[in-house]
Amino acid sequence: MIKKLILITSISTAIIMTGCSQNEESQPDAETQNENTEKTDKQENQEKTGDLSAFLQSFEGTVNHVHGIGYIQPDTGTAFATHSGLKFYQDGDWLETKEQFNDYMGFTAVDNGFYTSGHPGEDSDLPNPLGLKRSTDGGQTLEDLGFEGESDFHTMGVGYKNHAVYLMNIQPNSELDAGFYRSLDDGETWEAIEAAGISTSPFALAVHPTDENVVAASTQNGIYLSKDGGQTFEPVQENIQGTALYFEEERLYFATYSSEPKLKSINLKDTTTETLSLPEIGNQAILYVVKNPDNEDEITLLSSDGETDHAFISTDGGENWKQVLDQGKTISE
Repeated sequence: MIKKLILITSISTAIIMTGCSQNEESQPDAETQNENTEKTDKQENQEKTGDLSAFLQSFEGTVNHVHGIGYIQPDTGTAFATHSGLKFYQDGDWLETKEQFNDYMGFTAVDNGFYTSGHPGEDSDLPNPLGLKRSTDGGQTLEDLGFEGESDFHTMGVGYKNHAVYLMNIQPNSELDAGFYRSLDDGETWEAIEAAGISTSPFALAVHPTDENVVAASTQNGIYLSKDGGQTFEPVQENIQGTALYFEEERLYFATYSSEPKLKSINLKDTTTETLSLPEIGNQAILYVVKNPDNEDEITLLSSDGETDHAFISTDGGENWKQVLDQGKTISE
């Protein structure tokens, strides 16, 4: 999901921008069946993204300039895409990768890894900028999907399961003019998007996890939703600064900022809205919000005061929050 310019006049800042058996005794009980199912799900997820344990090491320090968060492998915790590689918060501890300290922009987690753009780190021999990249092994390797050495896509969204890529191209490159585009085949082909109904450039884009034609945009003037592949957008909430976006199958979560930050969700079928409780973040803007795809009660939120980043995690659907990042400094248990 951000990688954007967010204008918040009240704090005077600019932020850049998941058959029955005949022998009953041979049948496992329900608890054992559930354990086996859980193990299978975890194994399938690791097969998608690879075993990250050997790729990670303990980390203690500063996490700032975050340009995306998500669950690229739920067992590994929340991934934070920073200007110095991926950092992870997992069960009270902070971890980081042992290499690939790239400046990740446009970072979006999907069911088998993540998509990103940005710039190579000092340990990398990748072209600058990165163009469009995909990783299916937790960031150990980055697959080129185009535009290496040409483009750095700050504003980009990718569907968690459908992998539909929507992005805003700021400057023309060898294939795309400036404007909105989408690709449904991992960058093999691109389709220009009219984006009628949006009057200003978006700070963030989010794509529905399974419906490739549903995409949301947050702008200086509000939150907008498209159901026709980005050709036309209708307002969800207008006349207010839009910030973070996140899709579930039936809901869109969105953050706004006026005199204070707010986090809401809208039912995509009946358009009813709900307001979520927030941690004590004062006048900070909410830049990113994501939910654990394996645990709907686990939410990670990242906010900023314009200079430093702050992160909070809730394991009860937002009723209570635990701070894990304070003014960019990691907090471990």
